[in-house]
Amino acid sequence: MFSVVLGLMLFCNSYSTIPISNDTIPSKSHLVLPEINIKGNAMVAKRRGDTLIFSADRYKKADAIRLEQLLSNVPGFQVDTNGRISFNGKPIQRLMLDGDDLTAENYQLISRNLRSLLIDSIQVLENYNQNRLLKGLNDNNGTAINLVLKPTYYGKPTVNFISAYAPKKSGEIQSEMIHFKRKQKQFLLVNTNNIGAYPVQNQLIEHIGQTKQEDLFHSWPLELQNNFIRGLSNRYINQNGDWGLAYVSNIKVSTYTQLRFNLQKAHQYMTNRVEQNQFYSFGDNLTIGIQTADLVKRQYNETAGSIDWNRDKGDKSATKYQLKFYQEHIRVNSTEERELISRNKIVSNSTLESKGLAFSVSQTWKTNSNHIWLLESNVEGSANKYSILAYQDQFINHDSLKYIVTQLVNHSGVHAQTGIGYFRKAKKINFKFWLRSFLSTVYSKQSFNLLQVMLFKNYFSMHIATPITRKINFEVQSMLGAVDYRINTNQKFRMMYHLDHAIVWKRKVTQQLSFNYGILRQGVEIRKLYAGEVYLNGTTLMRAPTDLSFPLAMYSELNFSTIDLYSGLTMGGQLQIKQVRGDYLVSVDLDPFYTKVTELLNGMQSTRSLNLHLEKTIHPIRMKYRIHTNIIQLKRLNEFNSQQFFAKNQVYRFGNFLSTNWRKGYNLQIEYHYIRSKFNGLNDRNSLWSNRFECKTSFQFQFNEQINANLSLLRYSGKDITSLDLLDCILNWTIKNKYRLYIQGFNLLNRKSFVEQHLYSNSISTNTQPLFGRRVIFGLDLPF
Repeated sequence: MFSVVLGLMLFCNSYSTIPISNDTIPSKSHLVLPEINIKGNAMVAKRRGDTLIFSADRYKKADAIRLEQLLSNVPGFQVDTNGRISFNGKPIQRLMLDGDDLTAENYQLISRNLRSLLIDSIQVLENYNQNRLLKGLNDNNGTAINLVLKPTYYGKPTVNFISAYAPKKSGEIQSEMIHFKRKQKQFLLVNTNNIGAYPVQNQLIEHIGQTKQEDLFHSWPLELQNNFIRGLSNRYINQNGDWGLAYVSNIKVSTYTQLRFNLQKAHQYMTNRVEQNQFYSFGDNLTIGIQTADLVKRQYNETAGSIDWNRDKGDKSATKYQLKFYQEHIRVNSTEERELISRNKIVSNSTLESKGLAFSVSQTWKTNSNHIWLLESNVEGSANKYSILAYQDQFINHDSLKYIVTQLVNHSGVHAQTGIGYFRKAKKINFKFWLRSFLSTVYSKQSFNLLQVMLFKNYFSMHIATPITRKINFEVQSMLGAVDYRINTNQKFRMMYHLDHAIVWKRKVTQQLSFNYGILRQGVEIRKLYAGEVYLNGTTLMRAPTDLSFPLAMYSELNFSTIDLYSGLTMGGQLQIKQVRGDYLVSVDLDPFYTKVTELLNGMQSTRSLNLHLEKTIHPIRMKYRIHTNIIQLKRLNEFNSQQFFAKNQVYRFGNFLSTNWRKGYNLQIEYHYIRSKFNGLNDRNSLWSNRFECKTSFQFQFNEQINANLSLLRYSGKDITSLDLLDCILNWTIKNKYRLYIQGFNLLNRKSFVEQHLYSNSISTNTQPLFGRRVIFGLDLPF
């Protein structure tokens, strides 16, 4: 008996680093030396301070060829349809390769193209701050990913070649070259296809219409008319002719000093045909129906690049320079046939050309261990030219009435910003003070209509973070400023402010609970101001508002996240409530030939959303469950043919995602979304409703580590619309963990059309769009 106890003590001491579950009870046979066998759950990840480390080989399934697919298998990670990555409910700010940031915020270029075989481990960095000197002084809740690459891929270039062929003369060719050294990393991607796949995974055009909250000026461009069904992928509805090129490089001069290049170029061509039946409500049960057939051809070209120079000698100062440029060209050709009382034909050609240049510099000084100064300045200039030719031919009793509309709008502007920040740590309290100034000018001209805007904004902000206990922090964020602006000869002055309180309870790196609430009033972006009336195509017109809007937002948010490294159980959630007063989306939405709807300022918007996720990854039970609910209510003062009324729009969205794996190799996924929209305004006795259901069921079978099959059925249904069933099948075969052969089949039921409802402020429309039909792709992935 003494020998058994001594042997157990020696065994446990020599393997003390192996985690042993309390639920594991050895049988009697395990107590016989020397055949001791104590089993326990392997840890999902290792924890080192604020860093979680996942072994990549553990999650490399046959279908996990790209980094994005690999992360979908790792506990806690979620990748949305736009390629944005989150971990345990927190968005990822940076994606680095062995500590080097190649693409900054545009990390989809890496995550959607980098092969997973190159990755040795995945590191999740909590409390991330890209500024070395601010670490420890500025409480940052940022999260980043660092990919540790396998040493065998260093020192020699790796070329990956992908070729796909689909019937009816379509296919895809993609090649990527990767060359990693300790001081230099290069990534080159070339893609051309006409199977509905984006040439560089869509990250080249995501920035259209998206800016940071504090930006007051950005390059135009308002996206031109593009009638596509948002619920379906392009591989179902488009015959494209696309190609793209992307190149990123990082040169590491020293430990902290580096130079980064980014260059992206893309061309897209899409054709779509949409048939629309739209009913306009005039109240008292009076409606007008309009039938429309619209054929749209859209071309998009973009060239964008940036150069970043981080100059840091590792002492008490650091400097960062950035130069960015872009040039975009969008052309839309639209042919529309309408029939109300008589038949009409409208042909329009729209062209938008945008180009811009931006330069920024950031300087950080550390006077002593508790005092840091930060100076930031940037300037951006852009020029935009928008032209349209709209031709209408109306047939009445065999007579033809012709109208021609031509427009040319020049829109240019300059935005300059400078700010100085001061960071200090007194005992355990972190202070952050900012003084910022913005200057924006816009010059827009259309024919004899001229718009000149000058905006000057100054504000002071303060952020204080203090620990209440060892694990609970309290944060206060406030801002007070003023906006002085002039629109042509009309000059005004407005105040703006922001106040936010937050309580963060962080038990350990893997468990956190936070609650914050606040109030915000800040001016909207002046890029939404234009001169005169701007046609998007022959049927839609927009006009600029006469003044800036300063919406008042009140919000509260609750977040929690936890992950058990031994059981693989991950939970997280977010509850958000927000109300905005005095906001607007579009000032004028006009159908120039039939109806006119004007949305005035001082509307109201309320949003309530709930996101929950539960995930367990340890065998034998593997489960993922996510729920998402979102309710939006809009209330705006509208004007319909000179009759004013308050329009209320309510949108409800409920989504579910369930993934289960009771036995090794089997995986069942179920997604369900329900969207319901309601509008009332013109007539209190009648309300317009739109209901839509989306349900997707996928069955995945893992034959072994090399062969994987996925069968999915997607169903769309709704009120007064025809149901659509889409059957897809994908087969992946990985050979020697190096080569890949795949067969992909889409719309195997060969459905011909898709019907979808849209609810507008005074009408409801039913859109019918033809599908591409059955498509089968044979692909081969060959690395050289």
